[in-house]
Amino acid sequence: MKKNLLLLTVMCMFTFPVLNGQLNKGSIMTGLTSTFGTHVMYEGGVNTGTNIFSFGVTTYKYDGEAEYRDISFNLQPRIGYFVIDNLAVGLDFVFSSCNEKDLDDDDKWVVTMVGVGPFARYYYPLGKIYPFVEANVAFGSMTDKEVYDDDTDTEKYGLTIFGGGVGAAVPLGDRVTFDAMLGYQSFKVKEKDTEYDWEMTAGTFGLKMGFTVFFNSK
Repeated sequence: MKKNLLLLTVMCMFTFPVLNGQLNKGSIMTGLTSTFGTHVMYEGGVNTGTNIFSFGVTTYKYDGEAEYRDISFNLQPRIGYFVIDNLAVGLDFVFSSCNEKDLDDDDKWVVTMVGVGPFARYYYPLGKIYPFVEANVAFGSMTDKEVYDDDTDTEKYGLTIFGGGVGAAVPLGDRVTFDAMLGYQSFKVKEKDTEYDWEMTAGTFGLKMGFTVFFNSK
């Protein structure tokens, strides 16, 4: 039994599924991706960023006492359409929230990001793997809400994200791939208040990973 299981495992390791017609014109792609991990610290002390496709709870302790707790989630779903063979264009949707709470007095800082924008990806099928190039941009808003006792202060910022890179998709079946892309990501926040001009930009090179599901129209 153990020998059969080992043989099956080895066979799976050296079996490469292919995307049968999934990159043809008229096909649809959907997926969830993670981004590069660009983190931004701005006025108010809230740490947020473009870490997509994640969920986490973090507790900060000083001298053994828990003082702060962060609860955050980030999602970036996407949907695309193959306008020609191997070339897909579509939309990325960005949803992100970070909630930081002071455990001593219940003060809270909540940062929420929402955005949407186009992307384009072109594949170079090589049979066992599928290299690709990609570019994306998203526009939206970021809301920073601070709650102290009964007082609430809310500020809004304009949000721009753009980037691109090169990567490869590895089939996990005839409709699903695991994607890894090395590239650049830029994250820009701009104050919407017209009284003064304030903006901040952060950029990084890094790794972007995720899963893609394909639906052939034929």
